[in-house]
Amino acid sequence: MENKSVKKLQSAIEPLKVYHNYFADYDELKAKSLLMNFYSELKDIAPESQVILRRKRYYSFYINLFLVMQALENKEYSKACHEICTLDYYESILQMRVYNSLMLLLQKYLE
Repeated sequence: MENKSVKKLQSAIEPLKVYHNYFADYDELKAKSLLMNFYSELKDIAPESQVILRRKRYYSFYINLFLVMQALENKEYSKACHEICTLDYYESILQMRVYNSLMLLLQKYLE
């Protein structure tokens, strides 16, 4: 059963899904704008306290976070959008451990 937070997250992440093709040339300014909107909407969503593992390892989501960080460092915002969507596929972004780590990354590179 989906709650309001999950529905709000899905509506926030939906615009990022335009960047599903990792190797296409996209407008990086538009991608950055989408990321900033995603970040501001994510701030308003409360993370879940219960841990639910979709993968076998507790910290396996760090692989995706590392790829998001690399893309943001290189100002490849379309790739960052793609990696956030990939992260959401493998782990719920609303998991406290994922949410806090992603928020720190977005805060560092977008503010």
